[in-house]
Amino acid sequence: MMDPDMMAFSKEIISRVGVLESVDDVNRWLQLAMDIWNATPQPDRGGKSAYEIAAEQGPPLSSREGGMPGR
Repeated sequence: MMDPDMMAFSKEIISRVGVLESVDDVNRWLQLAMDIWNATPQPDRGGKSAYEIAAEQGPPLSSREGGMPGR
């Protein structure tokens, strides 16, 4: 099931874009909106973008040396 915030985000984007002809069109618009959101600095992130924060944190735990515990 989709996160309620993501569902609201998706509905907002679709309502702004209007009628789309295919699922591929919907996916392209949603991807564009997510790329813009992730690249835009936000006050609640200390003026950083999601991409900047992710870069500072390094690779996901599962891809670090040794992987996740218990795997």
